[in-house]
Amino acid sequence: MQYAFSRGNMLRLCIAAAVLPAASAASAQSNWTGFYLGVNGFGARDRLHASDTLLINQISGLFVTGRGVVIVPGTSLPLSATGHKTNADFGGQLGFLWQSGPFVFGAEADGDPFRHSVSASQTQQLPPTALTPATTIASTREVQMDRQWSVRARAGMAFGNTLAYATGGYASARLSAFGIDSFTNPGGPAATCTPNCQANFGPEGPNTTTSSNARGTVGGWTAGLGVDQRLGRHFSIGLEYLHTAFAAHNLTFQSTVTSFPGPFTHDNNGATGVHGQVLTAATRVALTTDAIGLRLNFRF
Repeated sequence: MQYAFSRGNMLRLCIAAAVLPAASAASAQSNWTGFYLGVNGFGARDRLHASDTLLINQISGLFVTGRGVVIVPGTSLPLSATGHKTNADFGGQLGFLWQSGPFVFGAEADGDPFRHSVSASQTQQLPPTALTPATTIASTREVQMDRQWSVRARAGMAFGNTLAYATGGYASARLSAFGIDSFTNPGGPAATCTPNCQANFGPEGPNTTTSSNARGTVGGWTAGLGVDQRLGRHFSIGLEYLHTAFAAHNLTFQSTVTSFPGPFTHDNNGATGVHGQVLTAATRVALTTDAIGLRLNFRF
């Protein structure tokens, strides 16, 4: 009887010795109060909408028999293009959390210094002119983002070693824009003209205008959800989703270059006249990003 009693006590002591430290460790690990610093890696689906007004100067100043030298006025077309791209990147974050019961509140700042890009393209119809037949113009706007950062509030609930939270705040990024606009005179009968003065010249182009050096900084909002899991006293790993919407912003091109690789259109007198080109002052861009990533934090 004494042996049984002692054995039972020993079993109870063993169970207590195993459970109490584990409970104590769980209690310590579930305290999320404090500063943290970490790194993240993520995949982002970037979406771009670019709008612009294209000022198009087509071939002009050619001699047409029965009409003389024909000057073709410029025309304009609206550009409205949408595109998307999936990018992979990484960055870092730092923040502070404060816990009251199961509720956890805090603030975080994160940054991504690296560059990723997204482009949008559109093809439009150019009507015939007095010198050229109908053709198409292809336009592309590429936007590069770097120095992206955000400052966000965090609020969530702790379940032992797991923290589920929502987050939201202000986001900013530096933008650089590039544009390419290209069209070709395919050659052939121009717009009709009576009597018997319709131009019918050979091809020219493609005439490609490249615009660059458009830069600016844009702000917006960001919000998302996440979950963190403690990995001992100092480390935690997490999964986070963020949606970021930057306000629409005008980016003005500072440099425009048009290339004429040939062939050139020759008129009835053998002259080449004025070649075509595209002018654009500014592109209005609107960007949104959906990102999901892994985070590793060191907690002080």
